[in-house]
Amino acid sequence: MIKCKNCKRELTGRHKRFCSCNCSSLWRYRNLPAYRKKLLARSKKVYYKQRNNPKFKADQRRRFNDWLENNRAHFNDLCRDRARECERKKRKRRKKLKLCVYCGKKRTIGYISCESCRKKINKKEHKSRVERINKGLCSICGKIRINTKFITCEICRSRMREWKRRKRKERKQKFYKL
Repeated sequence: MIKCKNCKRELTGRHKRFCSCNCSSLWRYRNLPAYRKKLLARSKKVYYKQRNNPKFKADQRRRFNDWLENNRAHFNDLCRDRARECERKKRKRRKKLKLCVYCGKKRTIGYISCESCRKKINKKEHKSRVERINKGLCSICGKIRINTKFITCEICRSRMREWKRRKRKERKQKFYKL
């Protein structure tokens, strides 16, 4: 018995190579580059004719919104990752050119940002620190602190102690080497 070239089902009736028109189209699209090119060119022509049609636009918008509703988390992750990557590249390029990594203006020597950006960041950080303290949270990480005597949690205090020890050690080494 003769089988369909695409789906390998047994052929019945008058068909010689494919069981249906869909199977023949799929096989041609997959196996014949000229057919694929012709089909894509035809679909582009149809798209370019219809793209300014209000009904077509509305249908495209509706389909995209339906897809977006079903894939919101995935879409947000894609956008967030892309934006994060673009920001990283921008900061890296600005740092290399010795510009402020936030606004692109000339930066202060010894810093990665300009004076105005540092002021904005400091103001924002101070505001968030005060809000955290008022809510009874750690002023650094924002987690709930167990001991209310301190404004930071135990983890942040231990990190700060370790950082201070390391800095003190570096200063001593620097001082005695000179």
